[in-house]
Amino acid sequence: MTFGHSSDGHINVRLYLFSRWLINVGSFVAGDILALALAFRLAGLVREALKGGHMTPEWAWYVSGSWIILSIGMKLTPGWGMGITETLRRISLLMFALYAGTAAALFLTKTSDNASRLTVTLAFALGGIFIPLIRIGVKRMLIRTHLWGMLVVIYGHENKTKQLISMLRESSGIGYVPIGIFLADDDGPMSLEGIPVLSESQEPYPYAHAAILLEPSKLRDTRPEFSEQVSLNYRHAVIVPELHEHAPSLWMRPRDLGGVAGMEVSTNLLDPWSRMLKQMSEILIVLLALPIALPLIAVTAMLIFLRDFHHPFFRQTRIGSGGKPFQMWKFRTMRPDAEELLRQKLENDPDFEEEWKQAFKSKDDPRITRLGRFLRATSLDELPQFLNILRGEMALIGPRPLPLYHDETLPVQIQNLRRRVRPGMTGLWQVSGRSESGNDGIIRWDAYYVRNWSIWLDVVILVRTIYCVIQQKGAY
Repeated sequence: MTFGHSSDGHINVRLYLFSRWLINVGSFVAGDILALALAFRLAGLVREALKGGHMTPEWAWYVSGSWIILSIGMKLTPGWGMGITETLRRISLLMFALYAGTAAALFLTKTSDNASRLTVTLAFALGGIFIPLIRIGVKRMLIRTHLWGMLVVIYGHENKTKQLISMLRESSGIGYVPIGIFLADDDGPMSLEGIPVLSESQEPYPYAHAAILLEPSKLRDTRPEFSEQVSLNYRHAVIVPELHEHAPSLWMRPRDLGGVAGMEVSTNLLDPWSRMLKQMSEILIVLLALPIALPLIAVTAMLIFLRDFHHPFFRQTRIGSGGKPFQMWKFRTMRPDAEELLRQKLENDPDFEEEWKQAFKSKDDPRITRLGRFLRATSLDELPQFLNILRGEMALIGPRPLPLYHDETLPVQIQNLRRRVRPGMTGLWQVSGRSESGNDGIIRWDAYYVRNWSIWLDVVILVRTIYCVIQQKGAY
């Protein structure tokens, strides 16, 4: 992509950047309208099936129009730079606000008697489900066609810039697409990770929506002009003070301290009300799931018992909240002589021994039965942990409970973080590669979860868990 430096060239650049924004906005608007239309249509059909008379309200299109305007105003559309947790939070809040506004409008205009309360309530509830799901599909389509996201240039030092590029590519859904780099290092390379390193003659770079200033405190000594360059020439700038993971990143908020920029960090883990809400909601989910889960548990236990006439359940000591050990329940997925088989395999197979040392798991584990592999792949072996949740020993969502021998292989800082919350039946590690991510995944994702915990993050993990179970990805 090249443009001239004439006035016409700059107009072309602005048109290109605007057209990319417009494609992203238009794609999400079309997806949202489809989601709301489906929600109101399905709600009307349900009302017709239950009470007779199809009542899809004529004013549903006004709701769609209000949604589009407000979602753009709240930066939900196109949502560049917004992670899935914050996106879900804003969608839920906006949907609730529209529902409350619609109910108030129907009451004040005295037309509530002519509208089906069931249709209205169900439509908004379904809209809160359909909109995120369809948006995921729209975003994937845009990513595949290389049309998604805000084009950015990065100002920084070589090593940290390289790390940032890898992070942005791994989290492509956030929507920052690096297209150029300005390095503070005088003898830097011509490109990093396939992205061109730009020369000083190209500053400012007009072909980007925004700039990312990486660790400005470290750039101050080598290239102090970078900060002024970014602030004066880019409408949007993202300042990354330091690349580390030792503080919450999801719930940071800027604060003006009398002319000095500050950053407020919220640690939701320390809010007792939020933790109580989490535990109560998870227990309620388990209780609601029991009518389906109990027959499934009974049938599975019978199948395991009939295979070798041994106990179908397995208990193992795991490390819980505060470092307190507890007995975690699972379905038995291994042969009765599992320990002897493991000892023989470790003695006779060096490759297996090396893989075992990395994560205490192996795809070629001789102890696991055929039924056991199915139970692990579908995560049905975890169902007995409902008992641990009801007893308060585990949470529905949290860090993976580990046996002591595995827990001790983690860095002490990570051990301490994990012990601040109850371990979970599912969690961020399990939906981010599960067994395939190994210890590195536990260190990264469990620490991220504890530092950034919120109800919204739990909802995201719960939905992703369902997806992983259906795909049977990463578990063995």
